[in-house]
Amino acid sequence: MTIGILISCVFITLKTYLGGLTAVIWTDAIQGTVQTIGIIALGVCVYFLTGGWENVSVNVNSLGMTDFLSPTNAGVAEILIPFLTIGAATLVRQDTWQRVWAAKNIKVSVMSNWLACFFVLLTGVVIIFIGVFAKAGLNIVTDKPELIYYDVIFGSIPFWFGAIMFIVLIATILSCADSFFIAGSTTIVSDVIKPLMKRWNIWLQSN
Repeated sequence: MTIGILISCVFITLKTYLGGLTAVIWTDAIQGTVQTIGIIALGVCVYFLTGGWENVSVNVNSLGMTDFLSPTNAGVAEILIPFLTIGAATLVRQDTWQRVWAAKNIKVSVMSNWLACFFVLLTGVVIIFIGVFAKAGLNIVTDKPELIYYDVIFGSIPFWFGAIMFIVLIATILSCADSFFIAGSTTIVSDVIKPLMKRWNIWLQSN
């Protein structure tokens, strides 16, 4: 595990350093497309594996979870907390603003961000759909909810398709990692290195 993390760190660092923001944006576009198509494909696969909505409804009723399939069953707080945390954070994320400034013009920036909002909403809905159907239709039980994705792709679907979904997961991780790397490096250069260099130059001039 440690060796794998170190190799990944070196690889992502070199890719981000050599390619810069342009490479990060292009690879994010490719990896984001892989992620979106993969999640939708997984949603379709899970739907057919569970036998469809009617079969899931029967399972839910037999388990006594009649409100499990109702979108209005969630409390207001459970809906607002993700919007006020993840949603608000997206508005001020440095990598988001970097892409705004790197856009060809204002029209491209506005259109691309609206498209991003649409696909984020779409994938979010599909992910919830997969989770509901996996629990109510595939009867997946786990004591580690943070690892439920692996239970779905390696425990319920054909292995070859699970391997593809694992690649989708890697694409998501790489897409996030290089964006965080370049955002973090920009902050370090702007807030730490440049002020130090300025002070160093002042000290050299005074001596």
